[in-house]
Amino acid sequence: MKVYRVAMLGHKDHGKSTLIGSLLIKTKSVTKQRIEEAKKASKELGKAFEPAFLLDSFYEEQRNGMTLDTTRAEIHYKNVAIELIDVPGHEELIKNMITGASYASAAVLIISAKKNEGIKPQTKRHLYLASMLGIDKLLVAVNKMDTVNYSDEVFNNIKNGIEPFIKELNLKEYYFVPISAYNGENLTTNSIHMKWYKGKPLLDVLLRLLKTNKSKDKRFIGIVQSKIEDKFAIHILNGELKSNDLVKVLPQGKIAKVKSIYNGLKPSNKAKVGDNVMISTDVVLNRGDLLVHKNDKLEPVSMFLGKIFLANNIDKRNVVIRINGLDYNAKISFIKRIDPTRNKELDGKPGQLEVAIVKVNVEKSVAVEPFEINKDIGKFTIFDNKNNFLGFGNVLKL
Repeated sequence: MKVYRVAMLGHKDHGKSTLIGSLLIKTKSVTKQRIEEAKKASKELGKAFEPAFLLDSFYEEQRNGMTLDTTRAEIHYKNVAIELIDVPGHEELIKNMITGASYASAAVLIISAKKNEGIKPQTKRHLYLASMLGIDKLLVAVNKMDTVNYSDEVFNNIKNGIEPFIKELNLKEYYFVPISAYNGENLTTNSIHMKWYKGKPLLDVLLRLLKTNKSKDKRFIGIVQSKIEDKFAIHILNGELKSNDLVKVLPQGKIAKVKSIYNGLKPSNKAKVGDNVMISTDVVLNRGDLLVHKNDKLEPVSMFLGKIFLANNIDKRNVVIRINGLDYNAKISFIKRIDPTRNKELDGKPGQLEVAIVKVNVEKSVAVEPFEINKDIGKFTIFDNKNNFLGFGNVLKL
């Protein structure tokens, strides 16, 4: 069964966990025993049953009404499996969001229609982050419609308020769906309370997003993961590799012949995108080496322009960046700073630096490409020399 990954984004208390819990119940993707356990936990806390308790596994999370870590839940709908990644809406947990969202192919952004909630700076910050992580398919779920008497006016005000920002981020495809996660309305069937909404329910719209055709780029790119005896473990990032292919090894610059391919213990004539295989070559490969076909124009560089998002301030400009699974000493020079809630350049000195355009000088040459060309080798994470996480970035220009 095909499995799709979806990041659930949104501000605190706007209903991410409640939505996932309701989807688990609606699609019968959770056992009756698990539901009874959640009801029991709710009763012990003196609360009415809340679908979000299906997600919040830890007692402290239930007590505080706050999701403290990345939570994953899988639902099954129309012969498709969808892994929903509930990433925290709290600024101090931004690292967890980056980890959770980076594996998703689409996102659901939850915005509460309830009075005094609506579009918040954090809403736009999460949307900006998602776009930097390469998520370009979006479903905006306008939640808590039951609290505003299912008003189409409130729904349209939120739609008109966030849509210009979505367009600025150049997302490929996006939709808006009004819902009540708590009541389970407009999730798998259309709600009788929102007859003015002429679209399909949330899960059908989400399936449409997920099944959109992917890029037909056939160019081969593989990454060396390890050496086992006289063979090398390779992950195929793009295209396909065949026996007897001549490949360029970067950053080495050598040309290698693929003598054999093993998928598990069985010999194979080729490997396709997503495969993890063992190969033997006439050149010694190193962990983190990139393999491309002999005539590919990709070459290693020691400097590039990037866009970075910082979860923590950089005290010194000397950092460690992790690219293709390897660490490199690097120096970052700031060019301009950006406010992610407005997608505009900041005026003056920022109080809390988040997004910036930078020049990155790497101690050793590394094979990368602009993120818009190749998301797999166009991204990096940033650490200090004590391996503390600082943020992540995308390659903009070589």
